[in-house]
Amino acid sequence: KTLAQSYLTERAVTLTNHLQILLPGTLDLATLSRQAIDEIVTYVERSRRVTVPMSKLTFSWLTLSMHYGHTISGQLDIPSSFPVIDALSKATGLPLAVKPGPDACHLADGRTKSNSRWATRYALGPFDTDTLAMAVHGEVYIPLTVTPNAGGVIKLSHSWVFPAGTQDTVAAYACNFTAAFWNKEFKYNTHVKPI
Repeated sequence: KTLAQSYLTERAVTLTNHLQILLPGTLDLATLSRQAIDEIVTYVERSRRVTVPMSKLTFSWLTLSMHYGHTISGQLDIPSSFPVIDALSKATGLPLAVKPGPDACHLADGRTKSNSRWATRYALGPFDTDTLAMAVHGEVYIPLTVTPNAGGVIKLSHSWVFPAGTQDTVAAYACNFTAAFWNKEFKYNTHVKPI
């Protein structure tokens, strides 16, 4: 048996056991409430679906994991506080906020600007067609702003380690901060970027 078949067999046994608890010794419909009858019928239908699956999808959904990624559209009601962003701000010492204003992702003119839209990627599956339950996990990317201090300067430092043979290539591609490869809109004064 496959894992999906074993899972469905185990589910059928569980449903049958629960059905036996619900059914009285002598079944007299006149003494049962409408709710009790509905519950018995539901367990009978569920037992039939997992014992004699109506389609291959019952098995297939138990073996699939689907991955998605897209931006988030529409008007966003941005809360005044995000616990995760507040914790990140505290850890880095940077005043962080969810990106507001003309670049906000719900405005038509901000949809194509760099770092203007929220994005998500997530995975769905496996899906249990009996309990209508599914495992879901994912991530949300939220554009942030950093507010500089009174002097208008933000200092960040980080070090990277590259193989010695790539030194010239990395330096030529990414270490010329007067002409940064990721954005040509800023004016640079050596290693300092004015705001």
